[in-house]
Amino acid sequence: MKFYNDKLKEFRKQNRYTATDFCKVMKISRSTLWEWETGKRIPSEAVIRRFSKILNVEVNEISNLKEELGIIDKDFTASRHAVRSLFDNTPKQRTDKFENIVNEIKRLQSELDQAAVIINALLTTMHTMFYIKDANLKYVIANSNFLLNVSFPESFVSKGHDDKKFFSAREAKLNTEQDRNVLYTKQPIITQEGYIPGTRKKRWGLISKIPIMDSNGNASGIVGTFLDITERKNEAEIQRLLEIALNNTTYVVWLLHPYPNYRLFYVSKSVEKLYGLKPEKFLDSKSYWLSHCVHPDDREKLEKDWIYGKTGGTSGRKTFRIVCPDKTVKYIESILVNTEIHDTVAYIEKDITQENNIEFKTKMKIKKVLEEENVSKEIIMKIIEL
Repeated sequence: MKFYNDKLKEFRKQNRYTATDFCKVMKISRSTLWEWETGKRIPSEAVIRRFSKILNVEVNEISNLKEELGIIDKDFTASRHAVRSLFDNTPKQRTDKFENIVNEIKRLQSELDQAAVIINALLTTMHTMFYIKDANLKYVIANSNFLLNVSFPESFVSKGHDDKKFFSAREAKLNTEQDRNVLYTKQPIITQEGYIPGTRKKRWGLISKIPIMDSNGNASGIVGTFLDITERKNEAEIQRLLEIALNNTTYVVWLLHPYPNYRLFYVSKSVEKLYGLKPEKFLDSKSYWLSHCVHPDDREKLEKDWIYGKTGGTSGRKTFRIVCPDKTVKYIESILVNTEIHDTVAYIEKDITQENNIEFKTKMKIKKVLEEENVSKEIIMKIIEL
């Protein structure tokens, strides 16, 4: 469809309409008229036909549209046959036909009423903020969640208002520009992250804007939605901060799916400080940890149930030694924990080498004192084992 924007301005002036007066008659804004007259925007077919009536010109003088046929010019052949066939029937047949028509109308009306109830219920109960605007970017409808978000009562009628009614001047300008861009380019915005208008940059949302296309392929409106993801965003940020803290501690966290679906899927970066190896080294197979890191004399104490995360519903604790790539031996205390994440257990490890060395040195001092006191070796060993 072509629209001759220069002709609109010419005919408006010929009819002695100022821009302000014409906007009042058309019930549009000055900016909308400016966009139409400068060719930045094409009005809908219905609007163009209204122009021709108000300016008293043929519609083909301002567009490539054809004149609508008058009632006399229309072909009534089909209607004539229908009327003739109706009155050729017997009175009972005519009555039956009328009843069928009435019943069909009632059925369609009932379906429309049910559809209206369902649509209204969806708009009222959906958690997403939802609105529809027309081609002039005036609101047609906004659901209750949208209205509550901008501190308006659910009963407020949004129809006919623009963004300035609901948002601050800056937010209204940004939202209108975004909607106008979708309308002009016919390119939707799908789940774009950003602040939800009307929340003073306090709520995060997934923003979607979809153009509504008419039968001629022109954008005649827009559907907009805001899905609040503030809690999800906050949780992701908390998780990020916790992971930073975790990766900078001396503790190492391992996460795995236990036997029989055994799979190690996470190792904190702090493993590099404790083991001297990068996390990727362990993710392919747990056997690498057992065969290359655990001290050979301690491998037997780490039975399969422990290695494959079979806790039996209870937590466990093990102490063992590891050998680092530089041949340093460290003492590790590991706790096996059932998590609330489905089919996942965790190991939390810490380095107790220093504690173990202090304990060993203390026992050696006690042993030396007892030997000097001529205490028997059997009693000395029992005391040290305690």
